[in-house]
Amino acid sequence: MKKKKKTRVFQFLILSTLVFSCDVQKSAKLVGNWTAHKVIQDERILEVDLNKISFNFDKKGTYEFTSTLNYKEAGTYEVDGEKLITADTLNNKLSKTVLIEQLDSDTLKLKMKNEEGWLFLTMLKE
Repeated sequence: MKKKKKTRVFQFLILSTLVFSCDVQKSAKLVGNWTAHKVIQDERILEVDLNKISFNFDKKGTYEFTSTLNYKEAGTYEVDGEKLITADTLNNKLSKTVLIEQLDSDTLKLKMKNEEGWLFLTMLKE
């Protein structure tokens, strides 16, 4: 019985290490400047000024976000599996969670829920 328990603990530790290392790899891919390429709301492309929408993530775990209507956000971020969690310390310190649909060397696709439905933001790395 003790051997099974030790085996399960060992398996849990290995799995935890793998999950943590995946999060670290995602965080490393996230570092850099990203600009909006496309914004989709409920399967239709929104006509917005994409040049005004950008994210900047640094290695220290801080970010800056700018959007239309002179909106700005800044604070800390972390990656937890498929989730990007940001804590805005510039405005109101609210924590927000969005889903990472895609993250590779040049493309970041985020999925988030707003009052009008699902919003998909596709960004390209500068």
